[in-house]
This record gives sequence, structure tokens and C-alpha cells, in this order.
Amino acid sequence: MSARAELIQVLQERGAEHCMLATLGGGWALVVPSLAARVLGAGLGERNALWVSPALEKCLEGRDWNAGGQRTWLAPELGPRGFFGATEGDWAVPPALDPGAYRLEEAQSSSARCRGDCRLASADGTEHRLEIERRVELFEPPGERPGVAVLLRIRHFLRNTGRTTIAASAGLWSIVQLPCLPECTLLLPDAPYRTYFGELPKDWTSRRSGRLEVRTAPGRRWKLGLRPPGPEAVLAHRRLEASGAVQVTMRCPFSPGGLYLDKPLAEPGSPGDALQAYNSPLSGREAFCELECHAPATALAPGEIDGQTVEIEIRYGA
Repeated sequence: MSARAELIQVLQERGAEHCMLATLGGGWALVVPSLAARVLGAGLGERNALWVSPALEKCLEGRDWNAGGQRTWLAPELGPRGFFGATEGDWAVPPALDPGAYRLEEAQSSSARCRGDCRLASADGTEHRLEIERRVELFEPPGERPGVAVLLRIRHFLRNTGRTTIAASAGLWSIVQLPCLPECTLLLPDAPYRTYFGELPKDWTSRRSGRLEVRTAPGRRWKLGLRPPGPEAVLAHRRLEASGAVQVTMRCPFSPGGLYLDKPLAEPGSPGDALQAYNSPLSGREAFCELECHAPATALAPGEIDGQTVEIEIRYGA
């Protein structure tokens, strides 16, 4: 939750390439190619709505991966075709994916485009040669007065750079990390959900006004997944700070017939989850939660490309 000036200072001190996007109304987003082309921070004025790791310097030195912000990963996470391990005990972030090998290819006042080559193997040894492209655009939502909201549009693309067809075994995964302090609420579609790491406490979930509300707080690990009831998936994170309410809303398309790859290990034959929410077990400033959305996987012949657009609105005084 570092302020804009603090983030820029750390990046400059470490000599890390970065691209600052801005709007006339005071909106900003900070893209860092060397950290998986993350949007490391975004907000209005000096305020950053996203979570940033207090160990950011370690990430810039290559001694940690979880810098925070918004990033693109690949699904499935675990299982025989998992990119992070066959089981939870094997879990590890492949460096080829994060921080990856991204380069800044285009930068304008309110947009940036990064592209990275990615060569990695799934848990069963299947090799993938891919290219991931991230295009970040910053807007002021139409009809809003300045200083209230800012909109990020992230278009990410997956290209098969290998010599053989990828048989729908890799799917784009968009993740935005948000602080857990003060305590917050995640707002998800009112649809059946399943848990990944044991059941949530009963008093942590409720249904209101057609939405599923889930409490977040430091020190309690949980993850849930679901498939939304309509063609658009909407997740939100709401917290109350000293200066007022902040709400971060993620929107992405949902294909009811699409192949979504991520699912609990105990349910290998079930349909995958298009949306997920996660609460880390950490405490203090290290605590974060996540809004996550997946794109359906498709078979990609050599040279073919597939993509998804995700919109993230940051609203103050919500």
C-alpha cells in the first residue's frame, strides 16, 4: 500500500525500469517490466489502491517473487499439468513466468505494452514455448468527475512460439493483490462456490443484494472458486480507510461453455473455476488478498494467439 512517490523512489534507487501512466484527473498506474510487467501500483493522487510487498527491495534483487500489484500468470496451478507443481507440497513459482523476461515495447502517456518470452514445463514434463503480451491502458471512467475513479484496461495475450500445437493445456490467469488492513470485504457473484484449503468460517460469508460477501482479515488462509451465472464476471474488494471507502472492481468476460483449467486437486473431473478469491495467512503489512479471473484455454497451433481483456476500476468514496 506504498504511496506513488515511495514506489518511484525505490525503483529509481534500484535502477529498475518502470513506466508511469497518468490521466489529467490525477489517475496513475505504474508498470514494471522486470517484475513480470506488473502494474505495481495504481490509484489517484499519491494513493495506491493495490497491495505492494514490504519486501519489494528483495523482489527487485531477485530474492523474492511476490512484489504485489496486478500480474498475469498461467493456469492450471497444480495437478499433472500444473505449472506450479503436481501437489500443494511441490508448489513453486517458475521464474520463467514470474518475474519472466519481459521488455517494454511501447510506452505512451496513458498506455504501455510489454512482451515476454516464456519457456516452461508442467509437472508432467510437458514443455511449452510461449510469448505473453500485456497491454495496459489507463482511463478516467466516462461521466465521472475527476478525483473519484480511475479505470485500468489490461489486455493480455498468449502466443504459441513452439513447433507443435498446445492442446488447450495453458490458460491466462489475471491476479490483483489488495491489502487486508484494515479488514475488508470481497464481493463476488451470488453463485455456488467451492473451497480449496478447507472450509471458511460460517460467519465469514453472507449473501446480500444478489452478491456473495466474504470477509478478509490477516492470518487466515482461504481460497474459493466459482463460475458466474452470466456472460460477465464481476469481483470487488471494498475497504474503509481513514480518508474514506475504497473499492476495487474487476470485470472480465465469462464463457459458460469454455474450458477453465484451475480446480481443486480433490476434484480432477469437475469443471474448472473461472473466478477465484484468496486470503493469505500472513499478518500485518504482509497480509494481502486476491481477486483472480481466468480465461478459457484453447488449442493453439504454432504461431497462434489468444487473449482476454480485464478491466479494473478503482473508486474512492464508494
